Amino acid sequence: FLPDVSIPFGGIWQSARLIAVDGPCLSDISLLSDVNSSSVQLKVEVHRAAGLTAVIRLLTPDGQEIQTSQSAVEADSLEFNLKVADPDLWSPDHPALYAIIIELRSGEMVKALVKRRFGFRTLMHTGDRVLLNGTSVCLRGVLNWGWYPEILCPNPDESTIRDEFRRVRDLGYNLIKLCLYVPAPRYFEMADEEGMLLWLELPMWLPDVTPRLRQQAPVEYRDILATVHMHTS
Repeated sequence: FLPDVSIPFGGIWQSARLIAVDGPCLSDISLLSDVNSSSVQLKVEVHRAAGLTAVIRLLTPDGQEIQTSQSAVEADSLEFNLKVADPDLWSPDHPALYAIIIELRSGEMVKALVKRRFGFRTLMHTGDRVLLNGTSVCLRGVLNWGWYPEILCPNPDESTIRDEFRRVRDLGYNLIKLCLYVPAPRYFEMADEEGMLLWLELPMWLPDVTPRLRQQAPVEYRDILATVHMHTS
């Protein structure tokens, strides 16, 4: 087992960079959609944005702008609750994705911009039945542990990811279990686009549970979930 996973679990496997921003910027975006209230709740941290205006634009899956909200930046964080009448539900057969564009403006000049895509769906169970958007769904999955022998590191290009999802779909599956590894952000974005459900298994396998691990694991799990929580897949 170890020879197969030692490389994906082997530390830094691509170039790393530190970006310094000397003007207004956005970070720590939290985006939660709720079918029952037909709404999406947005929270975002803002930096060096005093005196600017935050403009939030909501787009439908076909790119039509349906709502615009704006607020003067008076604190280090912003919260918006946007309503969507009769939201188009996301599913593997119909991966409908809305978009939110967050801008920091000075007059008409855009100083910072971030775009995020999301969908509306429910996932729950009743007894031993799993319900997706209120309808029974049979989850049939394959396992992926980030093993790409031709490139060694678990970071394939977009064409490889999209081809992977489509081959899995053609074989009759609708779910991929990510075994003990967290893919790059684009993997989750493309799963949203392709309608592929993901089961993210948080990285821990037969560890030596030291005091250091007890302290560090919840920190890393929090950071992982903060990164991927908004993905409908």
